[in-house]
Amino acid sequence: MDAYSLVLTGLMLASGFMVFYAVLGYGLLVVLVSRLKAARTSRANPADASVECGSEALPSVVVMVSARNEELVIRQRIDNIFTQNYPAELLRVVVISDGSSDGTVSEIKKISADNDRLRLIVNEIGKGKNQSLNDAVKGIDAAIVVFTDANTIFEVNAIRHLVLELHNHPQAGCVGGVELHGAAAKTGSAFSRTDDLYFGWENTIKLAESELGLFMSGNGSILAVRRDLFKTLHSGFPNDFQTPLDVILQGFKPRMTRSAIAFENSAQNSSEEFARKRRIVARASACYLHYFSALSSWQKAAIASHKLLRWTLGFWIVILFCSNLLLVTSGKTFLIVGMMQLLFWLEALVVKIIRPAALRKLPFFAAPYYFAVVIFAAAQGLWMTLRGEKLEQWSSAQSTRKGAQAEIRSR
Repeated sequence: MDAYSLVLTGLMLASGFMVFYAVLGYGLLVVLVSRLKAARTSRANPADASVECGSEALPSVVVMVSARNEELVIRQRIDNIFTQNYPAELLRVVVISDGSSDGTVSEIKKISADNDRLRLIVNEIGKGKNQSLNDAVKGIDAAIVVFTDANTIFEVNAIRHLVLELHNHPQAGCVGGVELHGAAAKTGSAFSRTDDLYFGWENTIKLAESELGLFMSGNGSILAVRRDLFKTLHSGFPNDFQTPLDVILQGFKPRMTRSAIAFENSAQNSSEEFARKRRIVARASACYLHYFSALSSWQKAAIASHKLLRWTLGFWIVILFCSNLLLVTSGKTFLIVGMMQLLFWLEALVVKIIRPAALRKLPFFAAPYYFAVVIFAAAQGLWMTLRGEKLEQWSSAQSTRKGAQAEIRSR
């Protein structure tokens, strides 16, 4: 093999490793290390140190919901919160209608008319989610604030489990729960089922990071923070990314618990999923760039491995494909790998261009297409950050609201 081929082979192997590490390798590594740590801890302390809070020891909780044009789901969201297994006298709800132009406000007023534990704040002109939350939190005197979305459904013990995690870990400043996506099983959308798998893998990684002290991004659908540790949210940062980082800078730890569960529908079409992923990456990358220098070396490595490498997958995939393409005549191995790559991307291209309904239901085609959507959305989100573009307001994905969750799966 000549020097030219050696260089190309090196590029192909290096880029291939980066793709594997970003998609699977880092997750497998943190899961393995966290389980080894858990096994060692259980041998040293066989008794479970966690304890259940008695009702007399439970803190007051306020659940914050920022809503914009959420008429379809807001009643279900509020009813779900008030049916939580948590003392009624300790649980209140604040809903901020931020520039709603549908029946959101009138729907909430119907509910609040005979419920003094529900407070409605109306912003006639939209301020943006974070500014709305900042204004609302100023008047909160509860010990714990729980942030959630209007289209989310909590498992009945979700709030109690969030509080219990904070109680059992005094150094925990905020606690995230597990977000599960479940509508795809009913719709038959392979694209949405792929999103379910993606979120399942994300939850697994985050839970492992939590055990290792590396958890730094929650789920906006279910995130609890101690009121005295809450800091003013930046208009261009996701609150579920900024809040854990603020907690770290105050000397406390963010944690995640598998016991607190929230359910949401997956986006049912690729355009909504693309817009959602692009928004998340644009806002999250801006947040990380702002906080990065203040983090420890291990925390920086975790962010680079879990997020930044994944968001730059498009770059590594282009290098992998091009270097492989230039080596296809160098041996059967290069030819086979090249054909596999080509087939993968052709499947995604077929779904994008032809859009046959039958193909979108087949994982063989839907998975490559989902992968391509996520990669291109991340690349565009990063580009927005580099250009200094800010996303402070946006429209919710309507397919995640239609046919709102009618039943909650048991775990």
